[in-house]
Amino acid sequence: MLLKSCHLSLAGLLVGAFSVSAAPAWKEAESVLKSRCYDCHNEKKMKGDVDLQQFAADPQIAKQFEVWIKVKDTVESGDMPPPKAHQMSDQEHGALLGWVNAELDHLAQSQSGDPGPVTMRRLTNAEYDNTVRDLTGHSYGLAQEFQTDGGGGEGFTNTGDVLFMSPAAIDKYFNAARKLADNATIMPGTGIVFHPNRIGLRGAEQLKAQAQQGLYVWYQQKAAPHLPKDDEPLREADYMLACWKHKQSQIPLDQLAKDMKLSIHFLNNWWNLVNSTEPKSRYLDLTRVAWRELPADEKSAHDRILAIEADLHSWNIPKRPGSGVQRQQQDSDGIRPYSVQAPVKDKPQVHFCVGDAGDGNKGDIALVTYIEVSIGKKKENYFHWLNKSLDEKRKLAAANPPPPNLDAIKARIAELEKFRTVYGKHPQGRQIEPSVIGLAAPTVLTVPMPEGAHGLKIEAVRVQDIGNTNGSGHR
Repeated sequence: MLLKSCHLSLAGLLVGAFSVSAAPAWKEAESVLKSRCYDCHNEKKMKGDVDLQQFAADPQIAKQFEVWIKVKDTVESGDMPPPKAHQMSDQEHGALLGWVNAELDHLAQSQSGDPGPVTMRRLTNAEYDNTVRDLTGHSYGLAQEFQTDGGGGEGFTNTGDVLFMSPAAIDKYFNAARKLADNATIMPGTGIVFHPNRIGLRGAEQLKAQAQQGLYVWYQQKAAPHLPKDDEPLREADYMLACWKHKQSQIPLDQLAKDMKLSIHFLNNWWNLVNSTEPKSRYLDLTRVAWRELPADEKSAHDRILAIEADLHSWNIPKRPGSGVQRQQQDSDGIRPYSVQAPVKDKPQVHFCVGDAGDGNKGDIALVTYIEVSIGKKKENYFHWLNKSLDEKRKLAAANPPPPNLDAIKARIAELEKFRTVYGKHPQGRQIEPSVIGLAAPTVLTVPMPEGAHGLKIEAVRVQDIGNTNGSGHR
């Protein structure tokens, strides 16, 4: 229940005062009201709309506290009894006010902490914007689209009784939530992140790329404390030697890491690397295959490990950047399927040249996986065109009567059949797809062109280096 603040603040003082002398009882206060007030404040004659006589038996202080506050105020101010009426004696005055004050203070104490009914309300526009800012770290000003907050009778815009919700307001809240969601991304490792600008709709490829980038950054951040600093040696030879000792002597990796002052995380990674065959990589094989072939003698193994480490560092030769064995091998591993295109208008043949990567051609193998020709407005698979063209030319040559240009047709058949024989063959006798051409460098592949062809595209040229550790390439 609501009581005037003055009674709440004076409660402690009044309780202290009346603890010394007990407050007058209701009977004494009621006798003062009867002699001084009932004549004008009764059921029939209610001056000021106040009937005090109804409280003769029960003052109902908790239920009618507002009436008793009014009695207290008017008596204290001297407005009651009125000047023309018989005035209270000091004893009567003290008895009535003493009882009223004591009862009101007691009621205030018993109801302390209870603010009364509180209206459930929405946030004001300012509170909404501030809440969004605190949650996202950005000020979006979404509440400017909302209806203006109304002020209550007290002049405040956060009065619950005037902060009502309407169907139109709910729609605006939903629209604001959609706009806010347009500024958010949800990525691995970062969770929900809000951005100052709208992200907008993204396709599957964009989401995949952003997720991969977010995952990469997350792993990078997690791994950073365990990675060596730029000025710290990588100690590849020490890690390979520790792996060798673990293999030969079965000494636990954690004990080796402790004795040799190595990172156990890196040592575990090295052990997994030198014993794995995946991913397929000639660059990694230069280390892991050589490690697996280490001799059982520790001195010989250590000398060989130092040579492997030197090969690892050879990709960065200051005097000849990019000329090291490892660097060229790494570059070759990095080759992905790509396209070589050339205009071939009015050209009966095209010559495709395969060379080395500047490190000698021993073992350099190029696999041509797809050839496409442009004839008019059509793009056609060369392998399919070749087989179809051969069938058509053979039928023409076998026709009766023979065509007048039979010799030219037979020459064309011989040319196409010769080229057809290069498909499905690997220079080292390995099995490859029937539609793939295997070439050993250095070589020149002469490709017969269809009549009317104006463009050639050779796709997915993948370079392989089988049985060679000196690099590979194509040109």
